[in-house]
Amino acid sequence: MNKLIKILIVLLFVAAIGFGAYRGMVRNKAVKQSNANMGVSFADMNKELVSKYSLAEDEQIKNVLLVGSDKRGAETGYGRADAIIVASVDKKNGQLKLTNLIEDSYMEVPGYGKNKISMAYSMGGISLLYETVAANFGIKLDNYVVYEFNNLVNSIDKIGGVQVELNDFEVSYMQLHYQNVVNQVQTGPFILNGTQALAYVRIKQDAAGDFGRAVRLRNVISSAYSDLTMKSVDDLRDLVNVLLDGASTDISGDDARGYLASVVALSTAPLKAKTLPDEDMYQATAKKGQTVFVVDTDKLMEAAHDYIYNPIESGDIAVSSDE
Repeated sequence: MNKLIKILIVLLFVAAIGFGAYRGMVRNKAVKQSNANMGVSFADMNKELVSKYSLAEDEQIKNVLLVGSDKRGAETGYGRADAIIVASVDKKNGQLKLTNLIEDSYMEVPGYGKNKISMAYSMGGISLLYETVAANFGIKLDNYVVYEFNNLVNSIDKIGGVQVELNDFEVSYMQLHYQNVVNQVQTGPFILNGTQALAYVRIKQDAAGDFGRAVRLRNVISSAYSDLTMKSVDDLRDLVNVLLDGASTDISGDDARGYLASVVALSTAPLKAKTLPDEDMYQATAKKGQTVFVVDTDKLMEAAHDYIYNPIESGDIAVSSDE
């Protein structure tokens, strides 16, 4: 596989950083103006809010906050954050890392008291989510990308679907709750189209709950990553445009060039993946009829710092190849 294709693949999975960054900036302005017209202000990135926190950082490690929003069309507000991922481009240790933040993690939301991390985005957009990550994970975030799940659907359809191993519960749940679009799914290896893949990754009704959802998201990423290695450069560019079509980002042209240079150096690196909090970092508790995970902030910070800023030997979800 030539280097350019590898670069494009990696860029896709840090929300298409580099290609289309200017497009994302233009889209961001349009979204803010549109929401302002509806009386809902799209949160401008106010990074001064996090200056009061002591944050781990390293000039050779850049962290991009990826938010999958369930907001659709002309809906007002921010929508819910159904996926929160920190994508780390780690030149220091020569690694690319994804950290999935469990959306029902119950923690301090600055100015709002204890709540789920997903509610930070719903209540205050990117600015409040940035500050919540700062307060509870203690890591510096450099940029953000917000995308709608419809973009995920369209992107997976464009690559011809993703193959995952479906268990009996997943099949029965999808057939019961999404019968008009996924009633043909079957137990075992199955190629999911975009709509089916979205239904699959949003399942959290089994015993594993949010943690099961994180595994499913990882399965889709791994499968899509493998498929992308077979695509042409032109196909990958088209796919990036599809993914970015509804995206908002603060990545500037200079940022984009910096990320691109970093990814060139890491073009053969495997993707690493981790879910936080780990089992020993939270207590499952019922709040208002819902199960939430009350986190131990000290343990959470320690784990986040260790994973993001140190070399990781395990946790590969996909490995690129020169074959």
